[in-house]
Amino acid sequence: MAALRAFESAQRAGAKIPEIVAYEKQDDWGGQWNFDWRSGTDKYGEPVHSSMYRNLWSNGPKEALEFAEYTFDEHFGRPISSYPPREVLWDYIDGRVRKSKVKDKVQFSTAVRWVDYDRDQDNFTVTVENLRSGKTTASDFDRIIVATGHFSFPNVPEFEGIDSFPGSVQHAHDFRGAEKLADQRVLLIGASYSAEDIGVQAFKMGARSVTMSYRTGPMGYDWPDGIEELPLIDRFEGQTVHFTGGETREFDAVILCTGYLHKYPFLPGELALYSPNNIYPASLYRGVVWQKNPKVYYLGAQDQWFTFNMFDAQAWYVRDLILGRAALPSAEQRAAHMRVWRTRLPGVGRGRGRRAVPGRLHPRPDRGHGLPHVRPRPGRADLPRLEAGEEGEHPDVPRQVPPVRPDRHDGRDAPHHLAPGAGRLPRALPLHAGEVRVGGDSGGHGVLPGN
Repeated sequence: MAALRAFESAQRAGAKIPEIVAYEKQDDWGGQWNFDWRSGTDKYGEPVHSSMYRNLWSNGPKEALEFAEYTFDEHFGRPISSYPPREVLWDYIDGRVRKSKVKDKVQFSTAVRWVDYDRDQDNFTVTVENLRSGKTTASDFDRIIVATGHFSFPNVPEFEGIDSFPGSVQHAHDFRGAEKLADQRVLLIGASYSAEDIGVQAFKMGARSVTMSYRTGPMGYDWPDGIEELPLIDRFEGQTVHFTGGETREFDAVILCTGYLHKYPFLPGELALYSPNNIYPASLYRGVVWQKNPKVYYLGAQDQWFTFNMFDAQAWYVRDLILGRAALPSAEQRAAHMRVWRTRLPGVGRGRGRRAVPGRLHPRPDRGHGLPHVRPRPGRADLPRLEAGEEGEHPDVPRQVPPVRPDRHDGRDAPHHLAPGAGRLPRALPLHAGEVRVGGDSGGHGVLPGN
């Protein structure tokens, strides 16, 4: 949606844009914000994309998520609370583009099966399947934008003896509601967003006890009686769980809040990103351009805080590369730039906030969450500006968002909230659940999987 919106913005300003086609695996757009009561596989037999559950609310203030040019007040016609539920956020996301024609560019219920790069032709062949009709087609493209996100393939670690546990075991990706956890002793493995939110919901809905197991450090809240944090699990013995600190507890249900994998089953190895969830994945120049083939772009591949605005900033940059508005440095220059940021990565956010735990990433409010590599420059991008006369702001400065609490962002868990030459433009196309393709006037076009 961010990429479609970026190209639409340029077109409204009078720019000639590529042909855009988007493939979306789900029946509607919205990515993670599309709630599906199913878990495992959807009605087409495809892996369920969304990790949403019924009672999910934003875990970050809407003021930090708000689009620069489209406010919540404008959308709803009145002020709303800072922490809205998932339905409200989906409606807001949809509302920004509802009156435009960008949805006409999306082929819904269409899964991208494979992307193949032809070095001789310097283009991509994209094979897709219409999930409703079962028809498979292939098309050639000049650019690929991967916008599938990376919170759909669960990371399921192994624990000694867990196969002997007689209760229920599920990943947070498949969690849909805490009602069934009433009167149960619940173990959540993880110490980030999902564990906190699901654990509190389980407690509110009548769980007998809630235990959260952390790997590197506890969240450290003043929990009510009945909620506790314990260190990493040593082993399972039936219902009994042994922790590395020597504690033992018995449980009825286990929920793995252990994060997600970067997995792109439609991409060959030379185009696919393999990375832990961090703010600067290796091989992505400025967090978006694939170093091994700079005609491939990733949107939203980082650990995420200010998601909506980050997607927009990345989409604008990719759009400007495709339109020839921004120049791409040489491979050597890109590699040097990435080395600088990869060197800084381990220290991002340490020493800030209530605590700094080695191995955990905390955003630094004074550093834009470690993402200045996608910060649009005043006068170059078509960012909305504040009107002259607004107190404390200059009209040429892009609107800023308030910093988040630097002590609460582990970054390993699920989100809850979350150049062609002048005179010849490529054709562009988005792919399923986050792909967009861009191609030339000789019959090629491009692909982008969406968020």
